[in-house]
Amino acid sequence: MACCCAPPPGPDAEVVDTAPAPAPAPVKAVEQKAEPPPQPPKQEEKPKLVEVKKEPPAKAGLTLTFAVRGADDVDCILEKKPLGMKMKTDSKPAVVTTVEKGGAAEAAGVKVGMQLKAVAGANVEDKAFGDVIALLKKEMEPLPS
Repeated sequence: MACCCAPPPGPDAEVVDTAPAPAPAPVKAVEQKAEPPPQPPKQEEKPKLVEVKKEPPAKAGLTLTFAVRGADDVDCILEKKPLGMKMKTDSKPAVVTTVEKGGAAEAAGVKVGMQLKAVAGANVEDKAFGDVIALLKKEMEPLPS
């Protein structure tokens, strides 16, 4: 482009555009979201130890359930034979009349006057004495002597 007041350029002249450059288009400001700081590499977590509370194992043996005057029923677990107790033969339920010192019944907490309600979970309150003894003998068979 030539200027209107300048002489025309010669054959070896270089034409330079002296017109001002157009203004650049306005740039929109873009809000940049801040990136979270880099996290340190995760270390492999060690498994946590968890304490497991176990119920104590149930005692192995023959469970006799007794009614006690003025108290809740009592379970006595006899762990060996002979049982070491005697009962009235003519009463329903059977009543403990004697507990031998150092015997299995004494060790299990059987006391004179307790009324036998159940043998190994089977109700014996209304059973004849002979039936109660038969059940006791059957259930105590696996006990050690």
